[in-house]
Amino acid sequence: MRRHWAILLACVAGCQFTLLAQTTDHGGNLSACKEGWSSCDLSGLTASEVREVAVAGHGRYFANCKDGIGVCDESQLSKPEQRAVAVARGQSNVTACKYGSDSCDRSRLTPAEAREVAFEERLRNVADCRDGGPACNPASLTPEEVREVAGAKHDRDLSNCESGWQSCDRSLLSPAELSAVVLSQHRRKVSDCEYGLTCDHSELTPAEAREVAAAERERNLSDCRNGWQSCEPSLLSPVERQEVALAARQRNVAGCSDAIGACDPSALTVAEAKVVALAVHQRNYTTCMQAYPECDPSQLTPAEAKVIARQRRSSPQ
Repeated sequence: MRRHWAILLACVAGCQFTLLAQTTDHGGNLSACKEGWSSCDLSGLTASEVREVAVAGHGRYFANCKDGIGVCDESQLSKPEQRAVAVARGQSNVTACKYGSDSCDRSRLTPAEAREVAFEERLRNVADCRDGGPACNPASLTPEEVREVAGAKHDRDLSNCESGWQSCDRSLLSPAELSAVVLSQHRRKVSDCEYGLTCDHSELTPAEAREVAAAERERNLSDCRNGWQSCEPSLLSPVERQEVALAARQRNVAGCSDAIGACDPSALTVAEAKVVALAVHQRNYTTCMQAYPECDPSQLTPAEAKVIARQRRSSPQ
């Protein structure tokens, strides 16, 4: 009896699963047809669902016509839809004309729209002229706009001159502005000298020459401390040479200890050699504990070798 009920329940569950799968597949197919996907199978739909798909397809076609997407056959639209498409196209054309797009058709503009487009064109032209753009048409500017554009051009030229750009036209500057630009340019040259860029020392005042010399000395000292090729030892004072030598010794100890930087064992003192030997031994021990191939067992003490052997026996294979 129990076996009979178990078989019955299994059949019911299987039927429910099959029905659910069929329902899900049917719903997915209906959605695909409504979206106009190629996976749509109209033969699997009911008559009412086919009508739903047709309505959805027409809605998409209507929306595409309004948005100007693809080819639109207005004979497929109702009269209200045709009017809506005409309104949408008119609005799109006005927008295109306002932004100066090539798709603009001025013949389709109403007098009010034409005035609106002309106003936007004037604003755009003033902005182009103010920014020095190639689309600027000076002939269409009003006297007030001409003054505004001239002021913007002057400000732009002053900024270019202050920044040292080649587009600077000094003939447009007032005497006071020219003096300010010359001072700004001189300060920029002093800064270049201090940072080791292109420098003409003959243009420096005595005070500036001293500042630049101090900056050059400090930069050279830093280069020498770091062991860089740009270091010029002949420019170092006796105290600086000692400082550089100490930095070089410390770099060498670090390089020998971590095996990363340059290492000259012959330059190590007895004490430094002991520090390096201890670091090298510890690094080898750690490498052996991790079972890395770089491990050198011959450098291990008997006690270290026993610890590593125990660890490997206890570790899971």
